[in-house]
Amino acid sequence: MTNHSTIQPFNHSTIQRSKFAIAEKRGLKMRSSIFIVPATSVCDFMNKTSLFCQWKRTSFLCALALLFAASTRSASITNTIFSDNFESGTLALWTTTGTPPSPLDPSTVTNIVPPFPTGHFSAHMGNSTNRMHHNIIADNGGVEVDGHSVATWWIYDPGSAAPATRIFNEVRGHAGGSGIPNGGTVASGSLAQLLASGKFNQVTLPGEVFAGTKYQARCGFSSNATVFVWFNLNAVGSPNRSTGWHRFDIERMNDLTTINFYVDGIFSRIVTGAVPQTWDTLIMGPGLGSVVGDAWIDGMSVSVIVPDTQPPTITCPAPITVTATAASGAVVTYTVTATDNSGSATVTCNPPSGSTFPVGTTPVNCTACDLSSNCAPCTFTVTVNPPPAPERFASSNVLPPPDGMYVSPALYHQLYASGIIISNISHRRFTQSQPPPAPGNPPQTHSFGSEVQLQISMGNGVPFQPVSAPAQVMVKVTSTGVAANGAATYDTEMLALNIQGGSLPAGVMIRESPTLQSLGKTTVRQVPGGYMIGSFFDVFTEISLDSGANWSPAQQPAHVEMRGDPMATTPIAAPSGLLPPPNDLYISPTLYHLLLANGIVIKDIRHRFFH
Repeated sequence: MTNHSTIQPFNHSTIQRSKFAIAEKRGLKMRSSIFIVPATSVCDFMNKTSLFCQWKRTSFLCALALLFAASTRSASITNTIFSDNFESGTLALWTTTGTPPSPLDPSTVTNIVPPFPTGHFSAHMGNSTNRMHHNIIADNGGVEVDGHSVATWWIYDPGSAAPATRIFNEVRGHAGGSGIPNGGTVASGSLAQLLASGKFNQVTLPGEVFAGTKYQARCGFSSNATVFVWFNLNAVGSPNRSTGWHRFDIERMNDLTTINFYVDGIFSRIVTGAVPQTWDTLIMGPGLGSVVGDAWIDGMSVSVIVPDTQPPTITCPAPITVTATAASGAVVTYTVTATDNSGSATVTCNPPSGSTFPVGTTPVNCTACDLSSNCAPCTFTVTVNPPPAPERFASSNVLPPPDGMYVSPALYHQLYASGIIISNISHRRFTQSQPPPAPGNPPQTHSFGSEVQLQISMGNGVPFQPVSAPAQVMVKVTSTGVAANGAATYDTEMLALNIQGGSLPAGVMIRESPTLQSLGKTTVRQVPGGYMIGSFFDVFTEISLDSGANWSPAQQPAHVEMRGDPMATTPIAAPSGLLPPPNDLYISPTLYHLLLANGIVIKDIRHRFFH
């Protein structure tokens, strides 16, 4: 027989492993990086007269490899098919295996799953002859446990001075049958695989020396399926024996021949070449010898680990609308939640929560991914409205106010291609105004003539040229209801703006974008003697240098707000051009009030007698 299995050289750089996947409810699958060499090389490496090499020569261990290997894990889902923490106060799920019967019994002396005071019971073993079993086929839907799977149990070690020296549990697989039945003692089929871990008083693997400070495990190998050998759980970092509760996990990989052993969640040994047999029976207690001594067992379970292919469930918030707090926009925070069958998912969003969002509507794209790289997206929008335009008094409720004008903010520039810049925009002298639609009425379209004054530079700001030109405008006004302060609110859209002629340079024309919406808002609040009106637009414009043959869009919308037009103030006759006029006065508008702290109000202001 040719032997292709070996012992991996001891890896002294291996670090202590993290908690086993099942313990942390992550279901993490272990993969091993294995260095394979011919078996004769191992015998050259070891003493050629060792029991291992003698065993090899008799072809007894042709497929055995006990490897001390580092492991990595990818995310999977753990499905527990059977578990018993004995909190029922009985061992009703278990059948006494031996003849004559030697059962374990429920105990409240100590327990671990769940810990006291939530839990109280465990299974007490008073003699090494104690043994019980549970057939797990029915728990697994009527089929034997196949593929990547884990058997787990907790053992209370009474200590090195205690008489109990054999405390272990097993998971078994029978070929050609269904194992030991619940309620019976005669196995169906022949025992093909036995995997055990716990505390034992010897090792039977040739060439291995018993380590009394470590725990032990047992396995059967394809090279000689009739013998199950004991060996130490002594990989680098494996726990030493100590008094108290210890967790033991036996993880069988998908190939059914690679077995990983863990003690207290720490990787302690790996076996390859095991008999590839599905599991059918869980064994509790040693059933060997007749040594009297107390020990306890708790948390018996068998789980199946399956690949995680289900993406997380991600929930985005509803669209968010805020008002800008600065020229740059507003800082917006939000919460996106995600759940996943693996228990955890990582959410990333762009732009992230806490970013400064500019004026306008920005999509936020979020993704939730689990440890298996299953991802799910969601998207929502953040709309930042410009701050409300300052209100100004008007004697009548018509739009646009005849004595108003729209101006761009201080230092504002409209940038175009080829170094063209427009600044200091003022839009005034509206030729027609009309009342806005009443709340609940259909939208209205207002068309009117006007004048636009601005400064334009054809060379990156050097120089700027003042310009005045006529403009034809079309605006849609839509009622959106009444605000809390009683103001009627309106959504506005500039449908058309055509500026040409006047003192514009030859061939230069400016228009509202035919493809982008130029939106705004208007509020009208009635007060004694008139109305307080606030209004703004964000206008997307295009410029042509060849009388409309080609157009270039601005890099951003032009934000304009309504102000009072000083040129609309009624002029007065004065005897001279001196400023301020010596015989005239400045007065506050009708019904104007200056409000100060502590209830102080000033009105009817008159400023005169200039010297």
